[in-house]
Amino acid sequence: MPIISWYDDPNDRALFDYIPVLIEMAKINDMREAITGFVRNNTFTSSNAMKVIAQIRERENQEVQKRQEDLNRKQL
Repeated sequence: MPIISWYDDPNDRALFDYIPVLIEMAKINDMREAITGFVRNNTFTSSNAMKVIAQIRERENQEVQKRQEDLNRKQL
């Protein structure tokens, strides 16, 4: 993920600002898809990143639910 240089800036908080995005990314299976979904021109906004991650999580949850339903039908 892109980040601006923090050298010579004792007040830099960029990594701290990434924490909510990183926490949400930890909840998806493959963060490469998320990163390519929200990084543009070597930059991104946290709000857009959170939207992309939420969409991926929703899709993954739907896939898991569908697999479970298919498995339940096979067991009947």
